[in-house]
Amino acid sequence: MGTKNLVYGCLLGGIVVLVLQFQSQPLPQDQIVPVTPVAARLEMQPEPEDASRMEHAEHLPLRQSQAGEQHRSIPVGDLRQLLKHSIGDAKFRAPTVSELGTFERLFARTLRSNVIDSMLFSSWKSAGWQLHQCNDDVLVISELPSRRTGRGIYAVRLGFTSDLVLQAPHRFYDQGSGIIARTLFEEHSVSAAAWNTVHRRQVDLAHCEENFINAFSAAIVNCNRQAKILQLHGFDARKNDLDSRASSVKLIVSDGTKFPRRHIVRATANLKTELGAGHVLLFPSEIDVLGGTLNSQARHLRSLGSHGFLHVEMEKAFRQSLIDSPRLRSDFINSFRSMQSIR
Repeated sequence: MGTKNLVYGCLLGGIVVLVLQFQSQPLPQDQIVPVTPVAARLEMQPEPEDASRMEHAEHLPLRQSQAGEQHRSIPVGDLRQLLKHSIGDAKFRAPTVSELGTFERLFARTLRSNVIDSMLFSSWKSAGWQLHQCNDDVLVISELPSRRTGRGIYAVRLGFTSDLVLQAPHRFYDQGSGIIARTLFEEHSVSAAAWNTVHRRQVDLAHCEENFINAFSAAIVNCNRQAKILQLHGFDARKNDLDSRASSVKLIVSDGTKFPRRHIVRATANLKTELGAGHVLLFPSEIDVLGGTLNSQARHLRSLGSHGFLHVEMEKAFRQSLIDSPRLRSDFINSFRSMQSIR
């Protein structure tokens, strides 16, 4: 037993010496394998997909840090510049029924949103549109540069904070109308606005039946039956066939019919108070021209059961005054804001 223990002791001692010698010698650099801490290895493991968590993340407001990826997806833009760049040499192409239906559904979905998500951006892009974020609550929907066919450009304020909506379907022909629509949208809590992107000589969007401004209008009233859609036009008193009563007229207001409803009469009365009775005329009781009776949007909205359309003709000098005067713009828009509910 004593001899065996001595042998075992010598062997064990030799092994210990060898191990110590091995540890004292550094390994060549190409044989060093870094060891990842346990916590780091856990962080690198892919988490199981959680449908509810992913859905919540898709709908976070953009101003929150979690939405950084969405910030990169949705181009930030300036409404004035986007309107400027929407002017091009596009040739108008009549839209299909399918295209109009897709636009109407997407616009209604956008109107009902309180936040911006990347899925909405992708849906618009698939339909040939680009979504731009102008600030925390304003989106602009424009045609993709590669697919410009005169479909228009649209702005929407998330949450539908107001009943007021603006349209400028002749912004190149009725000079200043597009600028007025933009400044009113930016300065006041207007929920949405629409502008044409091809000249009236190519297509008159206020007089053709199948167009995206009609789809825009339908989406508006389907989301808010009390929406008031102000369509801005321009006239020149020297060129239009106006009688002597209209020599000093600044505005002609109508709803596109010969029997205006009470809220239209009320809006006209408000404007008369602000601008002077002789400067604002109601169609057809006070003037029998420029009443928009053939207006496509007016007819389309009536077919949907809405009576919120207002056709507003602005005299040339008055348009310039609106562009120049923030106070006048405020008085102008507030005259429509304070009118009675639509009946």
